[in-house]
Amino acid sequence: MRALKDDDWMVREMAAETLGLNVNGGLVAAAAALGEIAHPDGEVFLAVIADDPDPDVRKNARWALQQIVAKKAKANS
Repeated sequence: MRALKDDDWMVREMAAETLGLNVNGGLVAAAAALGEIAHPDGEVFLAVIADDPDPDVRKNARWALQQIVAKKAKANS
């Protein structure tokens, strides 16, 4: 996940390809899956794609981030 935010574009590209995220459909699916499991380890990746140019990617990433926040809040109550 950290590699997705690396300063070197080649590192970011390799990380995305390794995760199978080289097409927007893959990003949408990845965001939806992370939202379903609501695991906090996905926050870094979701934050990166939350501003993606594709509206479906943005929508799913932001929804997934909300799921993680809700799960954290529930765990802390």
